[in-house]
Amino acid sequence: KEDVDMLVDTNLKGVIFCTMAILSHFKSNKTGSIINTSSIGSLLENQGVTNSVYNATKAAVNIYSVGLAQELKKFGSIRINNILPGLIDTPMLDGHEMKNSKEYIILKKRRITDAQ
Repeated sequence: KEDVDMLVDTNLKGVIFCTMAILSHFKSNKTGSIINTSSIGSLLENQGVTNSVYNATKAAVNIYSVGLAQELKKFGSIRINNILPGLIDTPMLDGHEMKNSKEYIILKKRRITDAQ
């Protein structure tokens, strides 16, 4: 139960409460931009790397964002977008067949010095 509560509190309620905190400012200015972080897991079946509750909370963020965008049209130019990152190549994926799955985009972890 605690794991479910933590995922819902962090992934869904966190997005909702942060959005609520800024909406009155955006409405009064008739403009603003909200970018929510979802996950590719919200669109794909669970392959054993993430869990179904995690995926469900991220899918809920997608639905919330789409619905809220429709509700806010009457207040001007308030945009809401989601980003849906794929799996990150971290030790969490070691040993998982998902690491080479073509269904997922795997981002290579890079250090800042690697980018130079």
